[in-house]
Amino acid sequence: MILYGAKCLPAAPAFRMLSVFLMAASYAVYLVNFLEYQGLAWKIAVNTTAAIALDIVLLVFLVPALGGLGAAVSLSAGFSAFAILCWLDVRKSLS
Repeated sequence: MILYGAKCLPAAPAFRMLSVFLMAASYAVYLVNFLEYQGLAWKIAVNTTAAIALDIVLLVFLVPALGGLGAAVSLSAGFSAFAILCWLDVRKSLS
């Protein structure tokens, strides 16, 4: 509020939700690199496709209802799903 003023305050919930996206992206970087190193790039492609499909479905339903917050929720959920799927693949390849 100090930097941009009160007129930007309605965007705060969307930015808070995007912090979930940033956390998932931070973990996904390491997981994707590990999967590529193991020669499992095809699993990254499958996980990306699943995450994009989830993101599109959520966008269709959440953006009309919630606007920008719905887009932030959709992006965070899709990328979190991507990170979780990659994490499961890494665990599987380590066992």
